[in-house]
Amino acid sequence: MALSAYQFSGLNSKDAQYDININIGYESENEKWMKALTVAEKIYFASDDERPFGKDVRHFYSPVSVPETPKWAEGGELDYTIPGTDGKPARFAFYSGVK
Repeated sequence: MALSAYQFSGLNSKDAQYDININIGYESENEKWMKALTVAEKIYFASDDERPFGKDVRHFYSPVSVPETPKWAEGGELDYTIPGTDGKPARFAFYSGVK
C-alpha cells in the first residue's frame, strides 16, 4: 500500500533507507514490515471470493506518477483502479493479461 508521494523512493539506491529496504526479510524484527508482510500473505493466499481482484492481476502503476499509460500495459486489461481525490488522476491502475 502506498500512501505518500515519495513512498517508493526507498527503492532508489541513493535513498538513505535503500540498504535496509533491500536487505529486509522474513526474519526481520521491523514491526511495520512484518505487518505489511502479513497483509500481503493474507491477500496472496486468500480464496477467490476474498481477494480484492483476480490472481491474474499482476501489474500496476500510478497514473499520478506516470501520466501516460506505460507501453507494457498495451494488450493488457485494466481491471481495477483506485480513484484519485480532488480531481486528480487515479492513484493506481491494476492490469491483467500483460505479456
